[in-house]
Amino acid sequence: MRYLFIHQNFPGQFLHIIRHLLAKGDNEIVFISMPSNTQMEQVRHAVYRLNLPPHRQETVHPAANEFDLAMRRAEQVAITATNIKNLGFEPDIIIGHEGWGELLNISDVFPGVPVLGYFEFFYHTDRNDVGFDPEFPMHSASFPNVRSKNGVNLLALQNPVYGQTPTRFQLETYPEWARDKITILREGVDLELCYPDPTVKKKDFVFEGEVFSPNTKLVTYVSRNFEPYRGFNKFMRALPKILEEREDVQVVLVGGDSVSYGSRLPNGTWREMMMNEVGSKLDLSRVHFFSKVPYSEFCRLLQRSDAHVYLTYPFVVSWSLREALASGCSVIASATAPVEELITHMENGYLVPFHEPEKIAEGVLTVLNDQLLAHKISKNARSYAETHLSLADYLRNYDTLINRVIEEGRAARGSHEEPAGVSAPPPIPEPSPVEAVMPEGAQPVAEPPASETAKKPAVVVMSVSSKSSKPAAPAPQPTAESSPTAELSPPPEQMALKALALKKPEEEKSELKKSEDGKREEKQDVSKEKPAVGPLVGSPESSSGKSSVGSSVRSSGSSKRDSQDSSASFSSDSSSADSSSADLQAISSEPPAKPIVSSPKTSELFEGDAAFSSTSPKDATPKGARSEVTSPEIASPEVTGPEGGKAEAFKRSVKMSKAKKPVKKGNKIGEQR
Repeated sequence: MRYLFIHQNFPGQFLHIIRHLLAKGDNEIVFISMPSNTQMEQVRHAVYRLNLPPHRQETVHPAANEFDLAMRRAEQVAITATNIKNLGFEPDIIIGHEGWGELLNISDVFPGVPVLGYFEFFYHTDRNDVGFDPEFPMHSASFPNVRSKNGVNLLALQNPVYGQTPTRFQLETYPEWARDKITILREGVDLELCYPDPTVKKKDFVFEGEVFSPNTKLVTYVSRNFEPYRGFNKFMRALPKILEEREDVQVVLVGGDSVSYGSRLPNGTWREMMMNEVGSKLDLSRVHFFSKVPYSEFCRLLQRSDAHVYLTYPFVVSWSLREALASGCSVIASATAPVEELITHMENGYLVPFHEPEKIAEGVLTVLNDQLLAHKISKNARSYAETHLSLADYLRNYDTLINRVIEEGRAARGSHEEPAGVSAPPPIPEPSPVEAVMPEGAQPVAEPPASETAKKPAVVVMSVSSKSSKPAAPAPQPTAESSPTAELSPPPEQMALKALALKKPEEEKSELKKSEDGKREEKQDVSKEKPAVGPLVGSPESSSGKSSVGSSVRSSGSSKRDSQDSSASFSSDSSSADSSSADLQAISSEPPAKPIVSSPKTSELFEGDAAFSSTSPKDATPKGARSEVTSPEIASPEVTGPEGGKAEAFKRSVKMSKAKKPVKKGNKIGEQR
């Protein structure tokens, strides 16, 4: 089968399914994204560039900013897809994220090819995250900005598209008339990476240089960034009571100091603000902040946790919550809709009111003081994960959905009808009160061996398989001189053309805003006026969307993400707007631009709540890790072609380079939803 994946942050929410498809063999995968240092063997990477005119934001209505960027992405993706089509590749299915606008024009290039879109969140001015927190009321003047976020959603739903979303809460944010087009596909956790290990609590636990004795009660909090959307301010206000009542408590907070959702403060960070408010009431020798930590260390932290706190607005739920449940944590979580879909009070977690720090503190103390309750919650959390959050089940259901979409798409093409919504795959059991527990004496799954380094360079290339060498139908084509093009090269054993260099001009000064996946990232001119204090509205992605591990400083904002900040954290939310200063190039009837070769560097993977900073230039994404990449590289399409400049050279019996081994695991957690 031939698969075309599209997501501006390679590989977005699609890391697990891509690995799964590659492992099955005989599948061809092409991925269209913005420039990225991330690499995966056997995946052919086609790059588009978002080139924006100078001072664009000064000429676009503020409420239309995200829509303008989405339409530009859609246009550039169509150009890149046209190049791929003209080189002979035609997919059996197209899979991507609907939030960025990249899929809007793809059916113009590949008419009749079924599209499976990831629908993450539909915004409202009267429910969910908007108006949820009375501490940060939203003025009605901001409502047009909220409504306009749905422009891409609504256009996508009018296209002949099939949809998927990971939770019922997210599905129900969409209008009733649209829900039949969207299937709930519950995302899974690698249960071999996230699992309970009682032995960790029986000896000294060393975490990033800090040593915690077996007698210490460890309270943990993890978020991509320390911010109100994830209840950071509420948790900080709960700490004085927790520390006062239990002298044996130590607190570890992992996250960044940027903003993923809502607004930034005019000055400083939310951590600085909360330390100014409650710092004098805390024993700071017992409160520890961390930012970038290895993913394996994050998993060990969850295993050691005596009480794990997770708080969120009614918004896209973080990957770190799923990982905490799989690790058998005693979770104290906010009684908000997305959390209540995963946790039943006093069964596999302990629910508390989001807005009441006193109740949050009481919930933590109850779990610490009642060992029978904590033991019950811990066992039921793991049992719930095994039943509802298995990565294997997720991939099996994903396979079923993909096959159904392809078959229905073929049937629709045969009858000249547009595909309607796709019915759900065999249902995954709905979350319900958890009664089953792990059997006594059950042994935890052994920790997988350390990742290996790929034996051959993990070069991200794009080649055209002989399977897809059928003539392509005429389609709009980009100008050879100015349009971004798919970055292509034949496999090493057939390399007949010289590698080409990509020139990158000066990038416009910008700052990224993330909004968990996951999961859209928005680059905004730093010269603009700073937003008012308090969160406004989040932007999911991934998004992949998509846990957050962090200590001092890392900002992200898709659902909106910032990959340039130096610190990191976990997160599974995401969405974004990107900017640069070059002129946007339109599709023309000229021949496609000359192909160029991507030049991979050290990768930084972001998945869900976590950012994984690779220590190897080869794809070192850990097995089972979520991946979401925010790519700050935005350049003018100045390219030089191969000798002779003939794209047709790529059509001559060029086959996909089959690597012997898929991508290996290993990496650091840095930042994200």
